[in-house]
Amino acid sequence: MRSRTTAMWWGTAIEAPDPALLARFYAGLLEWPIAHEELGTAVVAPPQGAVYLVFQEAAGYRPPTWPPVDGEQRTMMHLDFQVAGLDATVAEVVGLGAVLAPDQPQDNVRVLFDPTGHPFCLCRDDGQARDARNSYAWTEQGPVDSRRRPARGAPHLGASMTVESIPVKSAPRSLAWDGDELVSATGGGRRWGPDGVERTAPFAWSFPFDAGTASASGRYSAVYQERGTKAVLLGGERTVRELNRSYYHAPNYDYPLALGALGDGREVVVHCPDEYNVLQIEDAASGERLTAGGREPEDVFHSRLSLSPDGRYLLSVGWVWQPFGMALVYDTALALSDPGTLDGEGLLPISAVMSAEVTAGCWLDTDRLVLATGAEEWDEEEAAGLPPRHLGVWSVSEGRWLHRSPVADVDPGVLLLPRGDQVISFLGHPRLLDPATGRIVAEWPEVAVPVKPTCFGYRRVPTPVAALHPDGTRLAVATAESIALITLP
Repeated sequence: MRSRTTAMWWGTAIEAPDPALLARFYAGLLEWPIAHEELGTAVVAPPQGAVYLVFQEAAGYRPPTWPPVDGEQRTMMHLDFQVAGLDATVAEVVGLGAVLAPDQPQDNVRVLFDPTGHPFCLCRDDGQARDARNSYAWTEQGPVDSRRRPARGAPHLGASMTVESIPVKSAPRSLAWDGDELVSATGGGRRWGPDGVERTAPFAWSFPFDAGTASASGRYSAVYQERGTKAVLLGGERTVRELNRSYYHAPNYDYPLALGALGDGREVVVHCPDEYNVLQIEDAASGERLTAGGREPEDVFHSRLSLSPDGRYLLSVGWVWQPFGMALVYDTALALSDPGTLDGEGLLPISAVMSAEVTAGCWLDTDRLVLATGAEEWDEEEAAGLPPRHLGVWSVSEGRWLHRSPVADVDPGVLLLPRGDQVISFLGHPRLLDPATGRIVAEWPEVAVPVKPTCFGYRRVPTPVAALHPDGTRLAVATAESIALITLP
């Protein structure tokens, strides 16, 4: 009789560019400890140690493309997780760093991408077995019967305010207003009209873009990977060209990209195509570099970029090594004649922003800038700075703080949208704030968004997706299952 060795199941090995990062993600998802970690390898296991997930470093790793595309890296296997509450679990897992896939073939399953691009499934435990072979089946997007309906709950601080809900097949990863319609460029042009009905997307991206932005004029938009290096500039539904950014630490901080118009009316792209610390301004239509020339950049990681409404000033909310969040402001008109002015301290004195970590900023108008700080403190003795958990209104022309006000026991997060003399913050849920006093004018805790305190960090949390209508009356916010449409006071 021949003898044979009995094989015993041990675990699954998964390739990743950063095994430790991926191990932390799945440890958080499963609430399992990390059983072992060494250079190039990390192991996650349940407390009883019955089965293991091993993450191994792979040189030249390429994330799979799903739905599958001919010639691209296919998904060879995927992980399924059974959950009791589908919507709540999706929100929690997105908070850990996952991204909801644009296409969702089944009502009782949600397909997501982990932080390195592997697709996996959350399957609702409804007592019915599903056919795993169909979980990644490609389905053409058709009109969705998603008419608006009142959302559960009511906004705090004001009974006249309303929240409506537009159900969606999958959460949009970008939103912009086109008249009275909402458009998601990352969704291939998914569109929702005033009736709340979703229109068929004209195309689908084969690359997993997960974020987007648009110019104030609406002439140009861009889709990109928030923690990747690839982007595409669009003119309407037309692809203008591919954009790229430096690979250096790209998985650890948000893509720096702004679209807007300069004072002479030229639409431009502002980004860091060559080096993480070298800002460039390019003509949107032609791609001509308007800031070509010698540079001596500081060691600053530019991240969240925004142009003032007149295009005269550029704000960068990024970070320096420690890491610690900071803000810089530059004169774009001066940069066109002397590109090296984009490399120094700029127009915002370091002493004004180094008391506490700057997490977000936006322009109220052509002169006034709002900055927000989190809980991290740098120099408690710096009297000229903005203290922790504060909103500050800075005048560029006067070179001073007009207001510095504490906010109520919460970090503002990474996203601020200006609305007249007010701003809207998004940490866990939307809040309408008065930056002159720090007062919460209104908030909507039932509209859940990711809790993202900074634009950098090894734990990747997606930026909340929201769009304020140009007339300032309506705010659209993407959630896991719907678009919340808030009528502002």
